Amino acid sequence: MGLPRRCPTGAAPAGCPPAPGAAPRGAAGDDRLAALSPREREVAVLVGRSQTNAQIAARLHLSELTVEKHVSSLLRKLGLDSRTAVVWLLRDETVAC
Repeated sequence: MGLPRRCPTGAAPAGCPPAPGAAPRGAAGDDRLAALSPREREVAVLVGRSQTNAQIAARLHLSELTVEKHVSSLLRKLGLDSRTAVVWLLRDETVAC
């Protein structure tokens, strides 16, 4: 069993999870996540929840093409090469409280 995980907000478990679209926080990824625009962070959170481009587009009232562009941009800014890598990055940066 690994070390206990902490809530990204520093709050008690009742304070988790952060609001939808809020940037996940943690020591290792703060610099990379801070490079994302607010919309890219929203898209990243939804990618991290394994949602498809169509699902993200419907939820955020965007076209699928716009979502594709946001995903491409956030992958480039984060230095990642796949949606799965986004899932792992966000998993390491946040905690399900």
